Amino acid sequence: MEDKSKDVQVNKQVVLIIWVALIGSMFIYFGLIQFGFIPKAVGGNEIIAPVLLSMGVIIAFVSKFMYKKANKTESPQQAFTFYVLSWALAESGAVFGLINYMITGNEIYTYLLFLLGLLTITTNIPKFIKGKN
Repeated sequence: MEDKSKDVQVNKQVVLIIWVALIGSMFIYFGLIQFGFIPKAVGGNEIIAPVLLSMGVIIAFVSKFMYKKANKTESPQQAFTFYVLSWALAESGAVFGLINYMITGNEIYTYLLFLLGLLTITTNIPKFIKGKN
């Protein structure tokens, strides 16, 4: 019984580390753009920006669905899987922003996509951090 509670505690720590690492990676992507490590594209195909934003919004909804499923499941292993999937999907918004910047150079869509990814992942906070177990 003690081993099981210890495993659950380790899983909570791993979940927290992954969540913080994914948020950190978003800030790294943003920093790469802000400090000029990634060159701004000039004259790219402008239709890509709204397509990436649309994909980001759709994936954000799927991420929220996975997050809700993680909070409803009783199994810690399944919850862990759903949390990681929801955060990976949430991070895709920031990745789309990075791709958008490299292809189109459109900063407005880039920042919208970063904000979408960051908002999605920060609202998908693990339930045990919020005090729900």
